[in-house]
Amino acid sequence: MMPNVVHGVPNAKRKAQDAKRRTVWVVRPASYAVRQTLNAPSLGARGEAAGGEGWGGVFHHGPRATGHRPRAFCFWLPAIGHRLSAIGDFRGGIFALVVAVVAHVLATSQAQSLTVGLFAAPGYISPTLEGSLELGGFSLSARLKRDSLGLGVEDDLEFGPAGRFVFGARGDLGFGLQPLAWGAEAYLRGSVAQFGLDARLGYASAPRAALWAGERNFSGFAGNFNASYRLDPANTLRASLAYAGDVPGAIFQGSTLGLEGSWALREGGATYLAGLGFRVGAYALLGWRGELGEEGTLLDATLRLGWVNRLELGLFQEELRLRLMTTFPLGGVPFEAAASLEAESLRGDVAYDNANGRWTVWLRYTFTFD
Repeated sequence: MMPNVVHGVPNAKRKAQDAKRRTVWVVRPASYAVRQTLNAPSLGARGEAAGGEGWGGVFHHGPRATGHRPRAFCFWLPAIGHRLSAIGDFRGGIFALVVAVVAHVLATSQAQSLTVGLFAAPGYISPTLEGSLELGGFSLSARLKRDSLGLGVEDDLEFGPAGRFVFGARGDLGFGLQPLAWGAEAYLRGSVAQFGLDARLGYASAPRAALWAGERNFSGFAGNFNASYRLDPANTLRASLAYAGDVPGAIFQGSTLGLEGSWALREGGATYLAGLGFRVGAYALLGWRGELGEEGTLLDATLRLGWVNRLELGLFQEELRLRLMTTFPLGGVPFEAAASLEAESLRGDVAYDNANGRWTVWLRYTFTFD
């Protein structure tokens, strides 16, 4: 008896081929216990403790709860990865395998958030995937683009009403380079009573921009130590020490040491900032933070003048956040500019670096699970 055949192909074999072509990774939301938020002034990108976004750190903020609980959704990232293999030297099988593992873990664990995005730079384009989950009392995180994978672990120390410290480590592996590139970083941040701290120390065997989207394009050691002390409700002192270009406002002279000290005064619903910094040369630091009008719009402005010339602006209104940064190309200092716009779970970042002749665009959407 002849088997059932369609166009010369047995039905069983045809179904198997169709199943392969229609492979879809499905991630379903899982509930989790929301961690207690930091009961202390927030820390900016450079670890300067201040209310809200933090002075000098308006271009960095962690994931925040949006209350949005997505239904089941599908990712076609394996298919995207295979298409990108025609653009660059990329092995789609590795990308698809890692996506499958991440999707399975998120579907079967206490997932906190999942961020999907698309990153582009001259001659380079890649989807990005970031996720975090609770497992065994720790917070685990993973981040992935077409040629690198990063894993992290984080925990915290609670001090009740006095404050909280968060500590953790992250490692990245770049499998798009020969030999394989890697990077590692350990960090500690938080505050207790009047004291705030943000410390980081890391090493990368290749430029960090090759290990993750939006990173600086330098390798080797990098570290920073930022501390603050609140003298009273109106006065706060801050100091920072950094190596490898991570001092606020220091966007050039990659492998040098930088220092910065400042004083913040809260008065009449606004905060005023003044300080001095040194990186190869000296510069002054001025800042203002407060509400504009009666609509609840918050303005955060920081200006550095001298050897470093940089302006940072932040506008925040409910779920809408706009951040702008530009440098002034004086005395041969290269020009840089960046902008970031966030509306609820959607975020877009654009940046330009004249020193490297490089621009970047990064679009992301975050799903937060209950």
